[in-house]
Amino acid sequence: LLKQCFSSSASNPHPAPMKRLGLLLACLTGCCVATTIVRRAGSGSHDVAAIAAGGSVELSNHSLHREQLPMAEAANPNSKSTAGDVHCVFTVDCRPFNLWQIELLFHSAKRVGQQGPITAIVSGCSKDNEQHVMQRHMEQKWPVDFKLHFAPRLNDNKSHFLSKPYGVKAWYQQVGPDRDVVAVLDPDFVFLRPLTADLDPSTAIQWQGEAPTRVKKGVVVAQRYSLAAPDYADKDAHNPWQLGLTAEGMDNAALLAYVCTGSKTGKSACSNVSQHEMGTYYSTGVPYIAHRADWDWLVNDWSDITIRLHEHSKPGYYVDMWSWILASVNRGQRQLVLHNYMLTDIGGQQADWEVWAPIDAVHEDPCSDSWERSFAAQQQSSAKLPYFIHYCQSQEDSFSKYWFDWGKDSGPHALERCDEGNQSEGLRKIMAAVPLRSLSDIQADKKTSFKTMEEQHRSRFLGCTMRRLFKGALKQSCAGRPSAFFVSMSAEP
Repeated sequence: LLKQCFSSSASNPHPAPMKRLGLLLACLTGCCVATTIVRRAGSGSHDVAAIAAGGSVELSNHSLHREQLPMAEAANPNSKSTAGDVHCVFTVDCRPFNLWQIELLFHSAKRVGQQGPITAIVSGCSKDNEQHVMQRHMEQKWPVDFKLHFAPRLNDNKSHFLSKPYGVKAWYQQVGPDRDVVAVLDPDFVFLRPLTADLDPSTAIQWQGEAPTRVKKGVVVAQRYSLAAPDYADKDAHNPWQLGLTAEGMDNAALLAYVCTGSKTGKSACSNVSQHEMGTYYSTGVPYIAHRADWDWLVNDWSDITIRLHEHSKPGYYVDMWSWILASVNRGQRQLVLHNYMLTDIGGQQADWEVWAPIDAVHEDPCSDSWERSFAAQQQSSAKLPYFIHYCQSQEDSFSKYWFDWGKDSGPHALERCDEGNQSEGLRKIMAAVPLRSLSDIQADKKTSFKTMEEQHRSRFLGCTMRRLFKGALKQSCAGRPSAFFVSMSAEP
């Protein structure tokens, strides 16, 4: 495009001033549009091992566009505001079940005013499906910062968890972030409030020295997950941590050395990390947040360890989470492990590592029409609400992402099925009243997922918040059509 512009100028080196200005504006506008078109990392049957190992991928010429923001939209380093200082990224495969989660995450981000880029890394699309996904993305008119990046198939029949480390590495090295701080999310996240690089370290356990208040080089941050408990009183707390996998000819220490270094005799902190250290400093999950200076090594180590761990893991093993953890252990990089990033568990072990106080403090029923007003009033006096709902768990009677999973590899996703209306089983469930149970009813029901009134309150918050967001996204997607009309008919959340 620039070449054509300069050629036009050369053919008439002395145009009238207004004509010269018009030509310049046309060139600049065209170039800015071109640089915001999403870059495609290839599709089809590329060598995934080469991508994981950092090898090059042949890109089609028509899709080779650098993913960039106009400089005027970048976060101002001299500004006191930190809004927009994080580049959020998450990975999905090309199944309909995952594609609607992209749009729901985008919808929630727009709703809370999240600033800064968000990139969905979409892997495994056929050429036709990729074109459809990209066309729909453009039709939805998302903010220019909300982007798609396409990659080849990264998961295999053994694991659906490979696309996160492999996909993040491919995107990071082929395209790169638009901000110094990058946060890796899961697709089944929705925003409750805007995310920035500012930190509230008040929930950190046994952090040595002054706790950081912003993400910077050397500060790797994540949400605590109950993979390994920081049980200081346990008599075995200082014994070596056990990976829980087996490999012929290798004990636990040798297997950890191999996974972390590539050699069963390699020297690595992985081989002697204690149960106490694992539970206190490394038992984490998404969001993973770090500075570019740390992502430079994290993407490589995370991917390399995933390859070796995947060799010895079983189907369903959380290879992406454990490889992330071991990448930090191997480098001796203690993570700043916080509890205030997400809500997902109403009463299990994970709930102990989540900040539920702002929800518990509002006694209004979360499924009532007046909830949002009461909740907003409470939030004016507190900014401690976690940033995300992680809706990986189903909420009894109120919401489950699996209501919109048909086990298909292609076809329209839940937010594209605009003509189904009340014929959709999932929409009928999302429109059904959510029963409010008494304590005696809860105690008499042995199958219920919650055991106390507090747990019911939390479940209703998660489920009915998800209902509101899903219905809002559907109304936006299907405006004026049967599905949007159906979910607008009732006062139920």
